[in-house]
Amino acid sequence: MSRRGVIQGDALSLLLFVLAADVFTQMIILAAEKVLIQGLGLMGFSQKVLSLQYANDTLLFCKADKEQLVILNLLLYGFELASGLNLIFIRVMLLFWNRMMFHKRKWQGC
Repeated sequence: MSRRGVIQGDALSLLLFVLAADVFTQMIILAAEKVLIQGLGLMGFSQKVLSLQYANDTLLFCKADKEQLVILNLLLYGFELASGLNLIFIRVMLLFWNRMMFHKRKWQGC
């Protein structure tokens, strides 16, 4: 009987996860180059932070408008289809801030 995938804890699973995360990062960078999303940055600097990754957590940064959230949703869905990984959207949290105002919402999809 053949199975698809790698057992969690297998030496290859970490390498495969890193490769998949790199592909997702490249998708985000490409979207930023096409000005579909904007990252977080300081005024006067051209470099923007689009994502931070640590272990299996990913932080994505974009402008807090519906258009960019739809783009991120499409990127996540496309990555999920291409990689075969299942993303847990219940654990996704959206954080909005505007100077001193801070809002926290659960992911509702777009």
